Amino acid sequence: MLITFFEAVLWMIPIVILENVTNYFLIVRTNLPKDGLCGMCILSSFLQAYLIAGFFEESAKYLAVRRIIYKSYVVDPRALVVYSCCAGSAFGTVEDLMYNLSYGLGTAIVRAFTSVPLHCATGLIIGTSLAERKFFQQDTERWYKTLILPVLIHGACTCAGRWRSFNASRSLTSGFFPCSQELTTLRRSSLRRAILVRARESMLWD
Repeated sequence: MLITFFEAVLWMIPIVILENVTNYFLIVRTNLPKDGLCGMCILSSFLQAYLIAGFFEESAKYLAVRRIIYKSYVVDPRALVVYSCCAGSAFGTVEDLMYNLSYGLGTAIVRAFTSVPLHCATGLIIGTSLAERKFFQQDTERWYKTLILPVLIHGACTCAGRWRSFNASRSLTSGFFPCSQELTTLRRSSLRRAILVRARESMLWD
């Protein structure tokens, strides 16, 4: 299990490079917006969620587990499913550490209860499909049949996270700035009243 875990960790190196290169040519170089509600914004979100994150990462899990499917120590379906879960947890752990370095401990703690279980779950789906191929002779020989469901789940969760963050930032912006304007107006009116009161008092004393 440790070998599968660290092999999946090593797979993260080319995957991160591939994701950054693809993101540059598909998103950055084409000037696709990353957030928003326009058609190009939605296209950008789908590319990042289903292709860059979903397809590349789930393919690496598939390769890490596919390599050991016919090894002698994979003696039953449960063993293959456990190895697949190890590969998924490796991806989730490394990704969580990367987010910890970039965004802080708070983000890492939240993702430990969201992203890591997601990677384990998609790894379990891949392991189940490969176990059906080896032990039950199911028709899952074609790799894309194994990857369809994990990629769809991964992409949907990534899209949901991106839209939740976008809506939170919109609500925060739309809620904060009107309040700031109201506070500024209130302060100005209070200041004017204070000046008028002081002026009247000075006139009475004079």
